[in-house]
Amino acid sequence: MCKLIVGIKYNDSPIIEKIIKSQIPDLNREGDGCSGLVIGHDDKSYIEKRLVAYSEVYDFVTANLEACKMFGIHTRTKSTGGKTIENCHFYKYKNRIFAHNGIVSEYSGYSKWKDEKGTLFNKDKTSDFEDGYWMNGDYFDKDGNIVDEKTFESKETKETKVVVKNKIEVNNDKTDSRLFLENMPKEITKQSLYDYAKEKSFTGVAILLEEDKKKAWLIATRDIEVHTDFENFIMFYSYIPEDKIKNVKKFKSFELLSDDDEKELTRYSMSKGIHEIDYSLIGK
Repeated sequence: MCKLIVGIKYNDSPIIEKIIKSQIPDLNREGDGCSGLVIGHDDKSYIEKRLVAYSEVYDFVTANLEACKMFGIHTRTKSTGGKTIENCHFYKYKNRIFAHNGIVSEYSGYSKWKDEKGTLFNKDKTSDFEDGYWMNGDYFDKDGNIVDEKTFESKETKETKVVVKNKIEVNNDKTDSRLFLENMPKEITKQSLYDYAKEKSFTGVAILLEEDKKKAWLIATRDIEVHTDFENFIMFYSYIPEDKIKNVKKFKSFELLSDDDEKELTRYSMSKGIHEIDYSLIGK
């Protein structure tokens, strides 16, 4: 799966850059592209994407921390869509920007999809396969392991069910997340987002920006991990983040990690749901 970080900066704090750098080993585990987003004090959005040179994206975000009020980093592991710059989240479409960790089963190309347990957006359809889900042509068990056989045993009937591909035509050049963005309702409200996400069987954690309205929406079908100092910043994660911050000692042009003064952050949890952010008000 991909990894997504979204941060809001209310005041300058040197710890924000250290937290970002502490996440880099985890972010680098997703090998199919990286993208960074910053929203400046002028409310304008800026995006950098790389397929290989992830460090240039991290440097872009950290170099602009003083000049921004919001930021984001997304690293990708390809599921739907090719490994291209265009398919690196953050996507921009008209006046909207979107990044997502998860799946939109309506656009994944397969009908047999087990909704994420506990999702807000359970779609009104059933699956013969109570123990897993489809993704990118493979069937996965509930622990995320590929089931190699083309058959799967149902717990309820103990009979072998044949796995059948959905015949829906899908644009293979675009990810399910990008198609989710491009087909969104014209008017975004909390209710319209909820209804649309339910209709398309959305699961995961995502951020949606409406540039013309200076508004952001954090969408999550599972609880979100959070770091904050309750004063200067808050950072949201689509994964379990690294809590330890190592001290960086500089010598000449080298940055050396040290266990000296290592700090462990308190991690909080925020309930799943759709959360609205008016970023035009941040810093005022």
